[in-house]
Amino acid sequence: MRRVTTALALGCLFAIPAAAQPGSTLEYDGKWSAVIQRDDGSRQTARVVIEQFAGTWQDQTRPNKANKTCAGKAFPITIQESTASELALMVWGSSISTACPDLKVDLKPAGDTVLEGSIATLGQVRLTKSPAPKR
Repeated sequence: MRRVTTALALGCLFAIPAAAQPGSTLEYDGKWSAVIQRDDGSRQTARVVIEQFAGTWQDQTRPNKANKTCAGKAFPITIQESTASELALMVWGSSISTACPDLKVDLKPAGDTVLEGSIATLGQVRLTKSPAPKR
């Protein structure tokens, strides 16, 4: 009886840390389309690829004289936090040019394939996951 009690106690001890661990980015890995509603009322779009705590954020805005340095470029991203209820990432625009800002993006799930949140100093953002290719 003592062995059974000890085994159950040890099993519970090992199960607690496993259940308390945050989710991985695997549920967020994939290709996403982003729509940014800027505070000034304008809209921007981007293509986002996340894979294993990193990826790219590619601005889909047409280049013009004012934004030619940053428009259309693929900026590296890193995942800052990834749980079942939150995804926070950094877009490293300054890695392309000092004229391109770094962006802090905070997102929360708003459905099975949708994340919504904000980009500090820019506005609201909505990411929609692209379906996985059929094999």
